[in-house]
Amino acid sequence: MGSNQILEAIEDCRAEYSADIVVINSPMEPGVDVELRNQIQHRPRKADNVIAILTTEGGVADVAYRSARILQANYDQVSICIPGWCKSAGTLFAIGGHELLIGDRGEMGPLDVQIAVRDEIGDRNSGLILQSALETMREEAFSLFENHMMSIKAKSGNLVTFRTAADLAAQVTIGLMKPIFEQIDPIRLGDDARSQKIGYHYGLRLNVHSKNLKGEEALQQLLYGYPSHSFVVDRTEASHLFRNVKPIEGTLHSLIECLGDLAHTPQANSAVVFLDGDESDEETADEGEDLSEVDDPAEGNSLPPDTAVND
Repeated sequence: MGSNQILEAIEDCRAEYSADIVVINSPMEPGVDVELRNQIQHRPRKADNVIAILTTEGGVADVAYRSARILQANYDQVSICIPGWCKSAGTLFAIGGHELLIGDRGEMGPLDVQIAVRDEIGDRNSGLILQSALETMREEAFSLFENHMMSIKAKSGNLVTFRTAADLAAQVTIGLMKPIFEQIDPIRLGDDARSQKIGYHYGLRLNVHSKNLKGEEALQQLLYGYPSHSFVVDRTEASHLFRNVKPIEGTLHSLIECLGDLAHTPQANSAVVFLDGDESDEETADEGEDLSEVDDPAEGNSLPPDTAVND
């Protein structure tokens, strides 16, 4: 697709929505929020509204929160456009939007905080794993106790009292479950619980401004209500949690199609860039931040290297 078509799509979209358009295709890692703030501060002209085309696999909750706050502080209306992958910390970012524009391929995910794995560089686990393990162990312990108690009563022909049967069943259950419970580190349990509260408190604060999330119950659902970190929160599911959820249509849909994988799929080189079309100032043009360098999106080309945020 030619650069003229891309520039035309940008201009049409900006005119229809009367908004700045920023593409954020990046993990939520330190540096993304700084780059976003710097670009906004150095814009020669700024619209009242903004559309953030967000593609991310997640990352650090602090960065996602700061980035969403930056948009809220600088624009009257924040629209979060999700054409493709937007997970974990990306969902936290999305809470900061006054409306969500979600494509047919767009999906968010649960808001469980990812905890770094000890002695594993770059590896993270869900902050809900230990809590889920405790719930499973508690259910299993009660089931063992109940089954043994009822079995003792039945096999004794009711000659054994419930108290005696319960005492015997408790001893068996403790003997079986104690070695497992002893493997739990209470310090890590507390640390995970504290980390999980980060998403809760950040979500509350972002929603005070956006008022798009359907109350605290919806936030609790995003935090604790899904069975896995990879659970798909598509447009239909999101409409149960957020007040303003719309499909991607019109000129915005055309622009998304022009951007291709840059808008749908996490890229190797992170990008935070405003789409200014023909209104780009001379300084930006001299620096080479021109979307004419974006060729056919089907070939996987991305924005110019100087727009990347390297972690």
